[in-house]
Amino acid sequence: FAWPAIEEARKLYGETVGASFHHGDVCDLPSPAVPLDIVIDNTVFQNVFRSGRLESYLSALCRLATPGHTVLQLNLMSREGVESRPEFAEGMEYLNLPLLRKQEICEALGDGWQILECREGHYDLKPEEAGFSCEAFYTYSDATTPGIPSWCILAAKL
Repeated sequence: FAWPAIEEARKLYGETVGASFHHGDVCDLPSPAVPLDIVIDNTVFQNVFRSGRLESYLSALCRLATPGHTVLQLNLMSREGVESRPEFAEGMEYLNLPLLRKQEICEALGDGWQILECREGHYDLKPEEAGFSCEAFYTYSDATTPGIPSWCILAAKL
């Protein structure tokens, strides 16, 4: 997790019974003291996939998850969704995002996870924050929530 997010969470929820916050390399996360109900991944999977560290990440997920108990929620940017909309081409070349196909994600999770749901979604992304402009980000959804197509995948640890 990003350090500012950890600091904010500690400030807001640090006194909450059972709450704990950890900052470190996601591939090196230790086993939790208690079973986790849910692991929420907002684009970490796609970044480790591209960096060649997917096996280390999947090992970490196995340490974090309890079979028959833990649910994984992946929020990832969709290659199919972006490629089906040519108006995104210019922005995608500039951003060089680690987009993934649904099949790549499901295959990478392997036999250790049961896919419960896989649906297309909307990943909030303002092109100005990356230093360029692209109207496609604003016409994909609406002007108040610019973004690109994404995958939301729920999986249960087997």
